[in-house]
Amino acid sequence: MRIITAPGNDDPYEVDDLIRERGGDRVVLMEGEVTEIAPGHEMLSTGWSNHTPWNTHREFDEPVIREHIDAMASRLAHPEAAIFNIHVPPYGTGLDDAPELDADLKPVQGGNVMKPVGSTAVRDAILKHQPMLALHGHIHESRGIQKLGRTICINPGSVYGEGILQGVIVELGMDEVRYSLTTG
Repeated sequence: MRIITAPGNDDPYEVDDLIRERGGDRVVLMEGEVTEIAPGHEMLSTGWSNHTPWNTHREFDEPVIREHIDAMASRLAHPEAAIFNIHVPPYGTGLDDAPELDADLKPVQGGNVMKPVGSTAVRDAILKHQPMLALHGHIHESRGIQKLGRTICINPGSVYGEGILQGVIVELGMDEVRYSLTTG
């Protein structure tokens, strides 16, 4: 079994070097790459994100993210059967809702004030290429499943701060995606 990695926006670039040096054949760095994960199914991967208030390591302007995704997508033999493994979720899908912050990076008062913070470039790329599946993370509070066109988009969420691991188990057929959100 291979473990495919694409470090996220919080991960310093030294993480890439560590994966290359110690990952061997099982833990592979796939940032910016396309790989066949099963017969007929390729996956492109990136941990890049749009800009956040924290100015983390792998943040880029939306046009740069779009170029990065489009360059990978151009290498897909069958985009309609592909998986987009993209850290940041598509903008405005509910998979990208995070607490609205004030100028001091504190949550806005007055209840649970949420707003979309995902990437417009990711949304546009998914709508253009229409992969079978898109897997996301980045926004821990927005666990869910949405469709963009024919693409099933999943954010398994995260509550690791409370010691809970959330994930998703996905089974792909040639024309079908089955999934189950998990918590442990």
